[in-house]
Amino acid sequence: MTKLYIAPFDCTIFVYKNDEREKFEKAYDVEVGDSFAMTSGSGVWIGEHKDLVGVCYHEAVHLVDWLIEVRLCMKTRSLWDNTELRAYLVEYVGGAIRRFCCDR
Repeated sequence: MTKLYIAPFDCTIFVYKNDEREKFEKAYDVEVGDSFAMTSGSGVWIGEHKDLVGVCYHEAVHLVDWLIEVRLCMKTRSLWDNTELRAYLVEYVGGAIRRFCCDR
């Protein structure tokens, strides 16, 4: 597991690799089931998939939505007039997840 501190939000997100599934499930009281990735609150687990990079960015969107709603107290639908914040955050968070889970 790696921690990613998001300074503007004063928040840490937690990224779990494929072999850390049980740690993720226990930490977030969830069951992954047949999923190949899952986001729950401030944590994300990335399993195995043929398009692992795509999965990293997909889950980054969920994490960013959580950051915006929980840390900024904004509903994500209110961002549709200005998507730049969300786009930069997805790029940053997705890149961090990808580097941890995909770059070997």
